[in-house]
Amino acid sequence: MSSVLHFLNYDHIREDLQNLYNSLDHAKTKWKQLRTYADREQVQLATVVRQSGIPEMNRLCYQSLNSTSPVEEVVLDIQGILINHNLPPYNKKNELPSNAFFAQQNVVLSGFGTSGFLQYEQAISFIDRKFQMSVKEGLYDPYKPNYVDHYFTIEASNQFFHRRNRIAQAMPLTFSAEVDPKGILTKAAGQGLVHLEDNSVQYFSKQHMIIGEEKICRFEITNPSIFRPGQLVEVQVSFTIRQVRGRFKMFIVLRSIAMLSDEHLCNAELASLREVKQPERSLKRRIGYDEEEEKEVVETRQSMARMVISDLATKCSS
Repeated sequence: MSSVLHFLNYDHIREDLQNLYNSLDHAKTKWKQLRTYADREQVQLATVVRQSGIPEMNRLCYQSLNSTSPVEEVVLDIQGILINHNLPPYNKKNELPSNAFFAQQNVVLSGFGTSGFLQYEQAISFIDRKFQMSVKEGLYDPYKPNYVDHYFTIEASNQFFHRRNRIAQAMPLTFSAEVDPKGILTKAAGQGLVHLEDNSVQYFSKQHMIIGEEKICRFEITNPSIFRPGQLVEVQVSFTIRQVRGRFKMFIVLRSIAMLSDEHLCNAELASLREVKQPERSLKRRIGYDEEEEKEVVETRQSMARMVISDLATKCSS
């Protein structure tokens, strides 16, 4: 983790996160929160695993009573503290893996033990169970929670590319100047890889403004370079399963990230600057002479002088 994270005030973070979760529980968009899927019945009744999308794969989709309506992929919101990330832009080619197909952007979120954040673990487990039941028994690797410093964390990622020869019908997208200012990702794609809408991640920041006498909040599109460990963020994710080396597993796919607040990060940075560093111990050495040393030096010199005179006198008499 970033060194500044050690200066975060975990108690304040837990309080702010829990207040945020409580407010979202009463919002009209409660159904968009991953935490609501900690209710197993919500997962069972509201969702279905369907092979859909481009590229076509098994995805968690909303259950629809109308068979003629288009399939809609489930996209859910997660709020937490960003503790690690790999997001564009990139300044050097060697920041990407040698095989660009494996290049991805990812984020890791923590709630530092907040009870509301722990509900995500149960929600993800229920969704994972839904996927597991869609695969032949014995071929599925169940979801395993991740922990950092003993705290439950969530990682979401999204590859930058799909293989062109496996996508028959797809509209390639170009990278924006904010995401790929030096053209590194574009060059990495070459002729064999393609960036699709399914690979796209959107970046936002929450802005507070006064219009008339009313304070409102809105999400503005932002540059991905603004994100730092320690910020309070909201990510939107979807869920898919893929086959890896003959076995299936669930993936949490990053769809967007929004910076809600950097207050906790700013406080941590100030705390790190105020830290009093202990001065290093200097090497001890004695320079000069004290009174006793000076007396000893004088007596030694006088004694040596008498020895020299005595020796000369002996030689002369002989």
